Amino acid sequence: MNICCNCGANVKSSVFTINCDGCQGILHGSCVGLSESDVKLTRAKSKSIKVVCNTCNSNMTQFRDIKAVITSMKDEFTASLRKLKEDFENQLSTLKSSLTQQTVSNSDQFEEIVQEVIERQKRKPNLIVFGVPEQSSAINGSERSELDKAAVNDILTTVRPEFSISSNMKIQRLGRFQTNSRHRPIKIVLDDESEVHKFIKNAKVLKTNTAFSNISLSFDKTAKQIQLYNEVKTQLNARINSGEVNLRIRYLHGVPKIVKSESFSPSLN
Repeated sequence: MNICCNCGANVKSSVFTINCDGCQGILHGSCVGLSESDVKLTRAKSKSIKVVCNTCNSNMTQFRDIKAVITSMKDEFTASLRKLKEDFENQLSTLKSSLTQQTVSNSDQFEEIVQEVIERQKRKPNLIVFGVPEQSSAINGSERSELDKAAVNDILTTVRPEFSISSNMKIQRLGRFQTNSRHRPIKIVLDDESEVHKFIKNAKVLKTNTAFSNISLSFDKTAKQIQLYNEVKTQLNARINSGEVNLRIRYLHGVPKIVKSESFSPSLN
């Protein structure tokens, strides 16, 4: 027995019926407000016109609502995904820029380190003498150079009596000569680094000689080495002013460090 999907009544063979396009159930034409001629006319115009029962219509309405929700969620998801992509691309661009700058910075730092190492190697055979009085500007440069060589010879032989200056040893004042200026230091280029260490180690004998008590010897430091030493010196003064005692600066593996005086033998600086 056939029953109408809308009214639930039995369907008689003499009554016009139509099938639901959704569930294919039987519907009274009167239950959907259509006569046989209406159906023929509308479907002759368009096959896309559908007739559905109340249940299918309700389901289709719910489906449309769900579809609308899904579409809305899809739009929100697409917008969020687009925003996420834009943020990622911006962060990636910033990271690339930062890495490029860091690479350039690291490259510059590496180049500075290499140049510093090369410069330190070049200076290793050099001995710097401070405090040697400069002669008057009344004499020429050649005469001043000869006098400097004689003074340097006296100083070096006082520190190491067995040492003698060779005729080809390079001795020069650092900086330009200026009248009434402080005495410029003298750079001496020795045969090798070991000779420099020997002079620095024995330099304390100058303090016991009244003629050379104002003379001091030093390694030939680069600008960065001098800067580092001054920074450590500032730290040393601060610690001494705060009450610490028996502190001094000693070079450990070429780096100035603050140490307790009683812990080490005299510094090589």
